[in-house]
Order: sequence, then C-alpha cells, then structure tokens
Amino acid sequence: MHPIRGAALALAVAELALLLASASLFAAPKAGSTRISVTLFGQPCMLEGPLTQETLKSIHAVSPEEICSPFSVERTADETRSAIEKLKVAPGLPPSLDRYREKLTRRLRAELTFIDALPEAKKSKSAARLVELTREYVLASKRKEMESLAKSFASATAEIKRKELASQLYDFYSEAIDANPEDEFHRAIRTMNVQYTCSFEETDEGDSE
Repeated sequence: MHPIRGAALALAVAELALLLASASLFAAPKAGSTRISVTLFGQPCMLEGPLTQETLKSIHAVSPEEICSPFSVERTADETRSAIEKLKVAPGLPPSLDRYREKLTRRLRAELTFIDALPEAKKSKSAARLVELTREYVLASKRKEMESLAKSFASATAEIKRKELASQLYDFYSEAIDANPEDEFHRAIRTMNVQYTCSFEETDEGDSE
C-alpha cells in the first residue's frame, strides 16, 4: 500500500474510533440507571449509576478531583476550610462513602493545620509551634525528619532558600500524614455500581509538520 494511502487509512480508523467512543459516552443510560454530565480534568464525562441525579451530584461534588485543588503552596486555608465544610454538609451521600468522608476530613484538617501554622513559623523564625500542632497527624517514623525540615525552613534567611524549603516541606508533609483516600472513593462507588465514563481527546502535535 502506498505510504500516503496507509497514513490516510490509519487516520480514518482513529477518527472512527473516536466517534464510536463519543457515541458510547452520550448513549442512553443503562436500564435502571441515572446519568449526569460532569467535567473531569477539563474533559466532558458522565457519572452513571442506579441512584437519583441529586445523589450522583453529591457524590461528584466530594470526589477527589472536585473537592479542592491538590495540597501545595498554592492551596489556601479558605479553600481547605471550604472543602471540610462541603464534606460535612454534603446532602444525601450514601453510607458507602462514610469511610472515605472520615478519612478525607482528617487529611484536610491535617493540611489546614499545616497551612495555618506555616506563616507563624516564618514570622517568628521558630518551628516549635508548627511541629507541635502537626505532631498528631505526622506518622511517628516521620516526626524527626519533619522537625528537622521545619527548623531549616524557619531559620532560613534568604527568601529564595525559604521558598525552596517551603516546597520541600509541603511535599514531605503530604507523604508524612495519612494518605489521600482517593482509592477509597473509587472502591466505594464501584460497590454502588456507580462509574465515570469519559472520552479524553488526544492532540498529536507531530502531525502539524
């Protein structure tokens, strides 16, 4: 087969596969199921299951991807408090998600404690309060290293160095506290026969040449 014809055929097959995937995504829901449109990672998706639309909306609202932004220097205390409140008052969440809600609430509280205490450590040039407040959340095996890194951050005099240490502290603390219960969420919705269906579009920059 001529190379150009072969490439054209491959492109046609890829486009057909994408059309079929899109058709499957927006097809009618299964018998006895309800479906809502959601967005994940900037892409259109569906959340489907044998529950009411309101329940599906509540489930998606507290999902790991939707509840708040990832824990980082960009995350604010207000956003974290809002996420905790959202979990607390989420209407109609099925009991299957109770364990996920409890675990995520504890992690968010640990993150909020850290976010609130960090500015004081910078201002006072002392890590004592930061270490004391976060101690209950940090794994015992990680506490000594956490204290050392926190002291380095608090005593840093150069702003560039302090920013570098702050980033390291966020990364370390994120791993030193209870893990994000993302897997718990997905296991819970699977037990309810609830699932996300997405059709992620791919861009091929190499074809532009």
